[in-house]
Amino acid sequence: VDVARLAHHAREAGEVEAVLRWAPEAARQAAAVAAHREAVGHYRAALAHAGRLPPAVRVELLEAYSVEAYLSGLAPEAVSARRAAMELREAAGDPEKLGETLRWLSRLHWADGNRQAAEAAAAQAIAVLETLPPGHQLAMAYSNQGQLDILAYRAEAAIGWARRAIELAQRLDDRETLTHALTSIGSARLYRGDPGGRAELEQGFEVAVAAGLEDHAARALINLATTTAEVLDYRHARQDLDRALAFVQAHELAGYAQHLLGYRARVRLDQGDWAGAEQDARAALAEPVEGGVGVVDALVPRGLLQA
Repeated sequence: VDVARLAHHAREAGEVEAVLRWAPEAARQAAAVAAHREAVGHYRAALAHAGRLPPAVRVELLEAYSVEAYLSGLAPEAVSARRAAMELREAAGDPEKLGETLRWLSRLHWADGNRQAAEAAAAQAIAVLETLPPGHQLAMAYSNQGQLDILAYRAEAAIGWARRAIELAQRLDDRETLTHALTSIGSARLYRGDPGGRAELEQGFEVAVAAGLEDHAARALINLATTTAEVLDYRHARQDLDRALAFVQAHELAGYAQHLLGYRARVRLDQGDWAGAEQDARAALAEPVEGGVGVVDALVPRGLLQA
């Protein structure tokens, strides 16, 4: 019998032990096939009874839930779950796991529109992980700081952190950090007017796809699209946006879809396609997301249209 059906009937029947047995597995299976909103529902069902779970199990569910909520465009839920996980990691005294969850919390705070908290969590993650032998989590923490820098248009700082991450990733054969850092470097180069950044973003995308890392693959395409739009490269902007949007919609990444629709609305507005811009802005605002910064990308072109 399909695990999701077992989880559904357990939930409807009020069989708590069965919910705790089947809902997490149903969530993992849903996440594996990019059914992220379904995964969120299953994790919610399990975590409704989190008090019955030992801390080691509860923290893993909270962390997995936070990722699925983030991918579904539910930034406040993602932050709340990750903060609860951080408290459990601190109590457990495992610095590597704590550093990982702090790095994730940094990303989630930024997605929720709280840069100050994102910067603080990023610095704390690096400080915790640098007390340990260099490994994957430290490499990702370096790359995360580079990501924050590129999002603040601090290109030189972003490249510096990304290069530190790549150096460590190459020693560890760490494909996740490599694709993440390549995306930051490629974005920084494009912002500076260097067309070679496109090749690094494409490489970052290819590495992510080969490793089965859909979030990182999406980020590479999104950065390529939004950067070309921001630097007004209309030779590529519309094609890049269409490509990235098709990818994130196929993988049910609602928060990213809202972000890209807003950017495409602005490109259409700049090019005189007012009807298309209005259509994209409305579609962006209709995405089933809660909180997060992506709504700004749609509100600005819609406000300009109304003005």
